[in-house]
Amino acid sequence: MKVSPARDGSPGIGTPIREEPLAGEIPAIARPDWTERFPWLIHGTTTRGSEEAPFDLRLNGEGRTGETLERWDRLRHALGCDAAVHARQVHGPVVRVHRA
Repeated sequence: MKVSPARDGSPGIGTPIREEPLAGEIPAIARPDWTERFPWLIHGTTTRGSEEAPFDLRLNGEGRTGETLERWDRLRHALGCDAAVHARQVHGPVVRVHRA
């Protein structure tokens, strides 16, 4: 169980966050409270899978590009999406806002 690290004084501070595995072939977890609260929202976090069946979605990683694109196709199909957008994941404190 994870604890939210909110710093802004919002009511969520210290509230346990429950994540559960999603059913299906894609190794992913989701928050049941979001599923209940926002039934129209497709959300979740993919996981690395297992050693026997890795699920690496990095296009710039060590895996073979063809295998990675195949996993992206499986993810799109599982979500019912026609397309997906990929961006490099950055961990840091900077938030950029783009306005139309």
